[in-house]
Amino acid sequence: MTPHTSTLLLLGGLPLAVYPFCLLANVMSLAGHQEQPLSPLVVATTYAFLWSSTLYPVVYLPSPLAAAFFDAGGRDLATRRVAYVPLVYLTGITLLLWVHGFASL
Repeated sequence: MTPHTSTLLLLGGLPLAVYPFCLLANVMSLAGHQEQPLSPLVVATTYAFLWSSTLYPVVYLPSPLAAAFFDAGGRDLATRRVAYVPLVYLTGITLLLWVHGFASL
């Protein structure tokens, strides 16, 4: 595996260091109730962010396995593409949070 691919997988794995705390906060948020009526966009982005950040390990954990599989087969391009998947997913989660911030104004 190239150093570039290893670095991408390492960067994608860093959020897992705080994942237990994120999971606890997400479970509490999902179990809570709303006091005031909110716009449908705020509700949709809130639940999308909570579920997507909760399910991040499901996206990340297969990535190193698939990258190792493709690397063993000599498929460098496929290895790099698989290594980018967690970072693209994290970018999507960040965009959801950004949209939620603007929808809450």
